[in-house]
Amino acid sequence: MFQLLLVFSLITLGTSCGKKSSNDSPKPETRIDPIHVRPLEITQKETLTFLRKEQMVNRYDCKGILTSRKLETQNGLSKKITINYSNRKDAWEYSVYNRRTKSSNRGAFTIDGKFVVDYAPTVFNMRVKEGINDVEYVFNKCTLIGTNPKGERVCLGSIELEKEGMVQIDVYYSSEVISGEQNIHPTAESCQTPR
Repeated sequence: MFQLLLVFSLITLGTSCGKKSSNDSPKPETRIDPIHVRPLEITQKETLTFLRKEQMVNRYDCKGILTSRKLETQNGLSKKITINYSNRKDAWEYSVYNRRTKSSNRGAFTIDGKFVVDYAPTVFNMRVKEGINDVEYVFNKCTLIGTNPKGERVCLGSIELEKEGMVQIDVYYSSEVISGEQNIHPTAESCQTPR
């Protein structure tokens, strides 16, 4: 009986090899937060121009040997956006999400509707790219605000939607090279060998 089952299993396995199952088709991308799929009203439009200024930089080690020679960015590429929403003082929390770059920024420490966008990748700022960036925002409110034993404000009620919408940011980017070169040498203190 065991031999018969083994032969049947091998035959079944052999006939299924090489065949593509109907379940092997690529699965659609799933999104956790439903706001990313439903249409939102564009409540604000912004135009941002980023100008990257670069200069040739020569870096030397403690022995005076050139270790690096390359163009380096000399200016910041970030700008602050404020969501035009008059009732934001009543909000409990808010978040923003860039649909194009899939980067987000949550108002963990402030509910003033301000967030920073950056053309360069950073840890804390929202990344934007050249062209149209659709940034969705959500303000939530708390139905009952109280304090905990430490005297901190806490939400004792439920979190409800206060306001949502879209900020459309049109991003323009250009760069220029600054004439001249920088020569950067380490400080005498950094070159001292520890005792």
